[in-house]
Amino acid sequence: MTLPSAAVSLPARLAVPLRTGESPVVGRIEGGRLLLDLRAAPPEADDEVARAVLRAASAGENGSADGGMAGSGGGGANGSGAGRGGRR
Repeated sequence: MTLPSAAVSLPARLAVPLRTGESPVVGRIEGGRLLLDLRAAPPEADDEVARAVLRAASAGENGSADGGMAGSGGGGANGSGAGRGGRR
């Protein structure tokens, strides 16, 4: 059975900084991309997840990882909850 979902698609290189960051965020690697499945976190966690992603991407810009965010499979990394329709 497949459950409906929306995921934020990020560069796979952000997996380790997100997992080991101040507010750990765990996703899955699929097709060479890190997917953060939004059904795994309540909507009120959006802002915290967004901050963690921005910190991980920023750390990459400072040499800790390659950094940068790209693409989106739904949902926004801006904490707006955009793209969450049909999640519940």
